[in-house]
Amino acid sequence: MALVRRKVSTVKWPVQVSVPADGGRFDKETYEGVFKNLGRAAIEELATQGDPELVRAVLTDWEGIEEEDGKPVAFNSKNLEEWIDNPHWLRGTTKAILEILEEAAVKN
Repeated sequence: MALVRRKVSTVKWPVQVSVPADGGRFDKETYEGVFKNLGRAAIEELATQGDPELVRAVLTDWEGIEEEDGKPVAFNSKNLEEWIDNPHWLRGTTKAILEILEEAAVKN
């Protein structure tokens, strides 16, 4: 299969979030993030601005985030800001972005 250079592309990537639970343990919860497929230099520049800015710039959508009643949480700026305020979600999402970049660096 040929490698195709795309001007704008996204990638759907699993995100694992460690959520604190009773008893001093963490539950693993997941969602699918849709991330802009940016180059190494762009990701590194955004990372210098902090995790919230990196996530705002790279995450374009999500699937599998639900309210307690099972209704999907829409991807929009208000909901994104609420999730960015959650340190566990922010850590998991940032880690997923860096995993995408890290795999590219390992293969090169």
